[in-house]
Amino acid sequence: MITIDAPISFLLGSGLAYAASKKSNTNKNDVFLKGFILQSCVLSPVILFFMIRFADWEWNYLFNAHDFFFGRENLGIGATSIAVLIALLNATYILGFKLAVKLIDQGKEKQLLMMLAGTLGLVAIIMLIMLKETLHIGTLLEFQNEEAGLIFLNIEFLLAQTGAVILLGLGFMYTLKSTQEN
Repeated sequence: MITIDAPISFLLGSGLAYAASKKSNTNKNDVFLKGFILQSCVLSPVILFFMIRFADWEWNYLFNAHDFFFGRENLGIGATSIAVLIALLNATYILGFKLAVKLIDQGKEKQLLMMLAGTLGLVAIIMLIMLKETLHIGTLLEFQNEEAGLIFLNIEFLLAQTGAVILLGLGFMYTLKSTQEN
């Protein structure tokens, strides 16, 4: 869901910086670069998949996203908008990482943890406020007619979401492990 994608990218960046600070002999520049690769090669493509396959759900049923992004008359605007959004997601990763490093360098670990908790809380609040939109997947018309199915029953959605979580988790662990200096 587009309303939580940027906070998730921010959490990936700040979470990697925080986790790296807890491991001895970790090169934060390598963590940043490998994390950015993880952001660019895993998280952004997953979000892009959801924007393409479940466009109306991804945009919280605020408008007919599928037609806007992929309709013939808007194709240029839609493609440009998606490119800008992917760039924004990468920028929020960078912001999260850099802000976390700054707080760590200033010895403000408590503020960093509060920032991480606040961002997680924001994601949870958004999902609760939009619970109906979060739990139902379909087209805008299906959602408006209360015919959109539950996400838990959509195998394609579950496989994509499970794959994303596994790839992000493995990528997170690999990034930390592979960036330790000897």
